[in-house]
Amino acid sequence: MILDRNQLTMLPSSIGSLKHLTYLGLNHNPLSVLPEAMGDLGQLRELWAVGCGLVSIPSSIGKLKRLEKLGLHKNKITHLPSQFGGLSSLQWLNLADNKLQDLPEDVNHLESLVFLNLDKNCFTHIPTALTG
Repeated sequence: MILDRNQLTMLPSSIGSLKHLTYLGLNHNPLSVLPEAMGDLGQLRELWAVGCGLVSIPSSIGKLKRLEKLGLHKNKITHLPSQFGGLSSLQWLNLADNKLQDLPEDVNHLESLVFLNLDKNCFTHIPTALTG
């Protein structure tokens, strides 16, 4: 489902009922948060929420075991939930141009990850989750 460049300010919790959805594009909508029901999208392989103004990510995102690509760049995200490491199939992750200062420790459990962009954040050191 592609909902890019609309004026969506929120997603209904009923989004979680789309059990067979594999792609969700929300780019450039004025969303500050995503609903916890996002974690119910068990078949989701790609999630794009670029330039939305997101300030946080729901902890339920860790339930998306089939997610392979996640584009969250150009938002205002200050931290990632500790459940982020549950994204066991994640291969491509773009978190550039946010407000991150650190990463949760379980990020090092993202064993399928081949691309990670952390450009333009607020890091003062390399996150220990990446080096430890």
